[in-house]
Amino acid sequence: MTKASSAKPYGPSAGKKRPATATAPKRAAASKPALKNTRTKKYEIIGKTRDGVSILGPVVDPTHFTPAEIRRTIRQVLGKE
Repeated sequence: MTKASSAKPYGPSAGKKRPATATAPKRAAASKPALKNTRTKKYEIIGKTRDGVSILGPVVDPTHFTPAEIRRTIRQVLGKE
C-alpha cells in the first residue's frame, strides 16, 4: 500500500482547489396571510363575590382537575363552603 491512497485529494498540500458547490438561489419566504380564528372562545362568568368581582371559568376544558375539584375550589373562593 502507498501513502497516496490515504492522502486527501484537496487542500494546500495537494495543490488542488476544492470545487465550488452549486447552491440554489435563495428566495424570499412567501408571506402567508394570517389565519383568523372565527370561533374565538369567550370566558364565562361562573360566579360573583360580594364585592362584585366576577369569577371566570376556563376557556378550555381543564385537563388536570376533576369536575368535583373545580366545583369545590369555586365554592371555597366564593365562601360558600
